[in-house]
Amino acid sequence: MEKTTIQLETQRVCEALAKEGWVSYEQLREGLEDTLNLDKAITILKTSMNEITETTAGTPKKQGLQLTGKKLTKKRITEFLKDTFGSAPTKREKPWKDWRDVTMTIRFRTPCLAAMPREDGTKEEKRQMLFDRNAGGDIIFRSGHWRGLLGKAIEFLDDFPKYGKDKIMFDPHPVIINGQMTKQTRICPKGTGFTYHEALAEGAEITVDVAIPTSRITVEDFANMMVKAGKFVGFSIAGSNQGFGRFEVVGVEVNG
Repeated sequence: MEKTTIQLETQRVCEALAKEGWVSYEQLREGLEDTLNLDKAITILKTSMNEITETTAGTPKKQGLQLTGKKLTKKRITEFLKDTFGSAPTKREKPWKDWRDVTMTIRFRTPCLAAMPREDGTKEEKRQMLFDRNAGGDIIFRSGHWRGLLGKAIEFLDDFPKYGKDKIMFDPHPVIINGQMTKQTRICPKGTGFTYHEALAEGAEITVDVAIPTSRITVEDFANMMVKAGKFVGFSIAGSNQGFGRFEVVGVEVNG
């Protein structure tokens, strides 16, 4: 069956069902449009129209599916298609494509704390939290640190799946210290004393390259999301829930 014919037949059947008060066209179309075998669905629905009967109790019965009222809800449409085809219709997901490479720079408004425990020394010395460093002594943030921020930041987006945090790619730049370091004492979350952190001081800037699938999120939406994250979430390996790592977005530059 040609696609145009399927669409016309679907519309005709949906309008007939809507006329009978069973379902709105929009509801039924939404339930059918992702069904793989649409022509089969249409045939079944056309047959069902002829099989709608009223029981003595006045409850409609359709293809063995008991309906509690005349309004066929989206949930019932899904159940009907699941019974018919063996599985519920799946929503077609927008593809993750049209990647754009951007470079984002942020500036800290509150210190960003390290969280890697010192490996040697006394018990007290092991309360000292350090940054990971490369061979040249520069501070290294991992892509997982940014993904942790993103997992919270996407709450500021509408209709963006939570697993999307694994679709946006980060490549952090090493942080050259240049006098941006400070030390921060923090109350241990478990209330067992204090921890002593290396920290990037207020005013320190860090940069990260980001690959964004603009088919799902625009560069502008990404930047706005990060502005809100900097204000309410923060980027700090330790203590972000205590107000550390709050930042402002200095810029998001599109590369190429």
